[in-house]
Amino acid sequence: MDAIRLSLMCSADMTFVPIRWSDNRGDISPDFETVHTCRDYDALKDWSRGRDAADPELWPQNGARLGFHGN
Repeated sequence: MDAIRLSLMCSADMTFVPIRWSDNRGDISPDFETVHTCRDYDALKDWSRGRDAADPELWPQNGARLGFHGN
């Protein structure tokens, strides 16, 4: 179980996986050739907690970070 936990924590990165059109399939498919880097899991948790959309107290900060200034 600890090996699974460590694997999940290490692979919990924020790397974007681009979607590309596949002529072979006539459909879109993810491009998994993106280089991923193991991250500091605690730093990732802290980063995501500071941007929690479910917490109304964080909405003004999140909006400002996105450039939203309200009505």
